[in-house]
Amino acid sequence: MRTKLIMFGVAAAAALIVWRVVRQDYDWPVTNDEPPGDVVVAFGDSLTRGFGAAKGEAYPDRLAALLGRPVINAGTDGDTTGQALTRLDHMTAHKPDTGMLTLGGNDILRRVPAETTLDNLRQIVRRLQAEGAMVVYAAVDPPLIGG
Repeated sequence: MRTKLIMFGVAAAAALIVWRVVRQDYDWPVTNDEPPGDVVVAFGDSLTRGFGAAKGEAYPDRLAALLGRPVINAGTDGDTTGQALTRLDHMTAHKPDTGMLTLGGNDILRRVPAETTLDNLRQIVRRLQAEGAMVVYAAVDPPLIGG
C-alpha cells in the first residue's frame, strides 16, 4: 500500500510538471492559467484521507513532502461524487492552484448510475476551474475492486 501511495504521489507531481511545460507549447484554451495561490488540495474519499495508511503516509502527505509545499487533505471516508459536491466549498475556500480529485469508487460500490457520477464530476471540475485551480483526477479502475 505504501509503495502505491508513493507511486501515486510521484505520478501526480510529474503530471503537474508536464502540464506546466506542455501548456507553453500549444495554443489551446486554458481556463485556469492564473492560479490564485500555491496550495494543493487533495479532495476525495478514503483513498485521499489515507484509509489503511500509517500516519503521515497518505498520498497527500507524501505529495507534500515531494513538492515541498502544502497539500491539504480534504478526504472523507465513503464520499460519493454527490456528497463531494455538497462539501466543495470546503475545498475552494483554500483557493488552491491545484485540486486533486480521487472520487468515483464509492459511486461504483453504491451502484450510482454512471451518468450521475460523470455529471457530478463535471460539475466539480468546472467549479474548481472557475475558481482558478488546475484539476488532476485520479480514476478508479473497477477491476481493482472486483468489478
